[in-house]
Amino acid sequence: MTKRHLLPLAAAALLAVPAEAQQLPLPTAQEQAKTVARYFAQSSACKWSNPIIGNAHGALNGFAYRLVLAEQGKAVADTVEPGSLKPEPCDGPVDKAARDAAFMITFEWLTRLAAAGQMNAQEGFAKDMLRLTEGARRAEPVRARMEADILRSLGNDQLQAFYQKIFQETSNEFVLACDSRKDNGKSTRACPPVPPEAAAYIPLAKARVDAIEAMAFRLDKAFAKEARGEFGSAYQLVDPNNPYSFSTDCRANNLVIYPAAPDTEVKQGASTVTLRRLARTDNLGRISVKKNPDGSYVLADPLQVALPELRPTFYALDFRLCFTAD
Repeated sequence: MTKRHLLPLAAAALLAVPAEAQQLPLPTAQEQAKTVARYFAQSSACKWSNPIIGNAHGALNGFAYRLVLAEQGKAVADTVEPGSLKPEPCDGPVDKAARDAAFMITFEWLTRLAAAGQMNAQEGFAKDMLRLTEGARRAEPVRARMEADILRSLGNDQLQAFYQKIFQETSNEFVLACDSRKDNGKSTRACPPVPPEAAAYIPLAKARVDAIEAMAFRLDKAFAKEARGEFGSAYQLVDPNNPYSFSTDCRANNLVIYPAAPDTEVKQGASTVTLRRLARTDNLGRISVKKNPDGSYVLADPLQVALPELRPTFYALDFRLCFTAD
């Protein structure tokens, strides 16, 4: 079972703005735009795009654009828009670096969304400051699975330091952005005072919370596109040798299960389901799966079905909710 590591946010935000963590120099914003452009080039050409990764990159770029626009105007802001890059060879060094970057960017922005959700739910000045939608809640299992992967590679100390940074920034940003959102769900919102030395960071805070809110709305649309049919939602087999397939686009003829199908049998914590091809109703055999804490499914028993995609592997065979193309 995945251990939850998210830090609880204090009910009252204590403003402490570390300048080095709260600034976004223009060169940094422009480099971020190049990273986003590389993501779009590689993920499209090499077929590893999915809606959640795309929304995280949209949030990163949207944040940078909003901030530069507020501080330096449209002409300069246009320089942080992602350009068009030629894709590099799939599985080559550039592609692998883009996948690594995409994983961390997605985890960061899903964590910012989770932190904002905690602040947004508390009584007090932060209550309902952002319009966070169902998409924010449904993205949490994806973030939890990524957390487990990162925990194995970085260790708990680095993960906790990362969370401490993100949650302190979120707490700060709710204070700094509060005055601009007094009419958002609570007209009598009593915003904490902003110290004069922190006022310069208000544009950054507003840009970040706007980007988080926009990300939640886009996630709603992404989840609305999850593959559904007469058997309910499709859970697609994830390539066990690709750790970046933490969520997937539904692809025609890939192996899927439909846990909500009428022929699913649940017994002693496991479900016996029919293995199928996406967009087809053929029956390839029955397999036993167990539901993971993050909502995905894992093969529970040795396979009785002989298919190339199901060759024995060191890694677990997971089935995860998949999405139709944008």
